[in-house]
Amino acid sequence: MEKFGLISNGIDALFGKNGTTVLFTNLFAVIFALLLLWLCERFGDDRLARFQNYLIVCLGALLGWALGMFFSPYGTEDEPVFAQMGKLASVFISGYAVSKIDRFIEASMFDGKNPKVESWIRVGLFVGALTLSLLTVVSNRLYYRPDEAPTEMSFSAPALVPAPAFEKGVAIDMTMRNISNAVYRDVANNSSSSFSR
Repeated sequence: MEKFGLISNGIDALFGKNGTTVLFTNLFAVIFALLLLWLCERFGDDRLARFQNYLIVCLGALLGWALGMFFSPYGTEDEPVFAQMGKLASVFISGYAVSKIDRFIEASMFDGKNPKVESWIRVGLFVGALTLSLLTVVSNRLYYRPDEAPTEMSFSAPALVPAPAFEKGVAIDMTMRNISNAVYRDVANNSSSSFSR
């Protein structure tokens, strides 16, 4: 157990306070990415089907990457840019995409009342790539700080959400952006985190 502590401390010295978390996140991301690529081959009957599977995985990974960056901005300089992009995306999604999604699902995912297995496999590949990319980007953006290795990070529940807020029914904004900013401020200031606006 002592050897693991020495290895963990060495990794943290190279990659920052949460270096072990970052390293294992990236290791498992590579393993799952290879699994997704193998599934693309396995579920592709011919060359065209395999390339379609690869395209679906690439699109899922790119969307997950964009969402990961959106949910974990670096500090306050990224917030206005991401907020504007979020507004534009929400207008498109709520206006156009939601109104067309049911017809798209009926036409591409079902043959009459029977589901198309190949289409649902591709949805699984897309969601898998999106989730993998999202988790990897968020984890790296929240925890990878090689230039600043704080001595202590504190995320106690009372500091995050005061108890009287729940009693009064006050809505508290606990989005990933606020949590990310708290982590960034905590690392930058080397103090306990706070959610001040």
